[in-house]
Amino acid sequence: MLFRSQAYEYPNEVGQSMKELAESVTNLDPDETNRLAELLISQLAQE
Repeated sequence: MLFRSQAYEYPNEVGQSMKELAESVTNLDPDETNRLAELLISQLAQE
């Protein structure tokens, strides 16, 4: 299954990380935001 963000399609794992990152930003959790941002960057670098 793919996660679609505007004109891009991402593997499900990347899409899940994007959703979790958005939630951590919304919840104002800086530690979790940093952790998830680093995870997402590494996942996107593999694509």
